[in-house]
Amino acid sequence: MVGPDLAAREDLVELTHRLRADGMHVTIETAGGLFVPDLACDLMSLSPKMTNSVPLDPAVRESHERQRLDVEALAALIQAYPSQLKFVVETADDVQEVRLLVDRLPPVPADRILLMPQAATTQEFLARAPAIAHLCVETGYRFGHRLHVLLWSDRRGV
Repeated sequence: MVGPDLAAREDLVELTHRLRADGMHVTIETAGGLFVPDLACDLMSLSPKMTNSVPLDPAVRESHERQRLDVEALAALIQAYPSQLKFVVETADDVQEVRLLVDRLPPVPADRILLMPQAATTQEFLARAPAIAHLCVETGYRFGHRLHVLLWSDRRGV
């Protein structure tokens, strides 16, 4: 949805309308850093970046942190489109951060909020999944798989 210049890709709105006209279901997956009006969108799948996503490399850390979260854009997207929120979490502290963010946004039903285990490998995913599933039971949020991690672990280019 967004290019390196942080602007919406040219013809994105037109593309979504063409896909819808062809009978396609249109889901847009985004971190939610940019509001784009007039999309033909059946589901806006928003994956805001948590503080646990900030890179260790100081060369990119500052710019990542500046661009990581735009609450106003997220709110506008939630108000404009059918939405779900997806969060990659590792600990109960991360879930507290999720709750604080959700409280700042327009209402999103708990069953449209997904928690996904932070993991780079299949083994990490399998080790963390039970604790995250338990947090889902406690909060009423849904558990989200990370199928690419389960299938390919940390392999690139697959």
